[in-house]
Amino acid sequence: MVNCGKRKRVAVFMELRLDALERIDKGESLKSIALYFGVGESTINDWKKKRKEIESFCSKLETKGALESRFTLKKSKLEKLDHALLLLFNQERANGKPISGPIIKEKAVLLHKKMGRKRRFSSK
Repeated sequence: MVNCGKRKRVAVFMELRLDALERIDKGESLKSIALYFGVGESTINDWKKKRKEIESFCSKLETKGALESRFTLKKSKLEKLDHALLLLFNQERANGKPISGPIIKEKAVLLHKKMGRKRRFSSK
């Protein structure tokens, strides 16, 4: 038995996962798709099982750039806070007001306090 060591982890962007799912729909074999993307057949099968989750996640991304640069489906631990910040951000931009990282961070701290949570991040 030859020891090949640990297998190299291959990260595939969400956009490419959607492409793989389309190829499955067209009838292409899992093996050929796996070879094309450089992943195992079980990985392609996992994407197939998580299709709804992947498609839902991708539909919520606002820009094509975000779709091209995301690898994971991880969600925020504070989804309500994130949603509130996104609404605030969109309102400020719609009103033509500049909004920067420090401003967003300040608003996040205020919203976090209003939501009745203890402060879990620094305001540096």
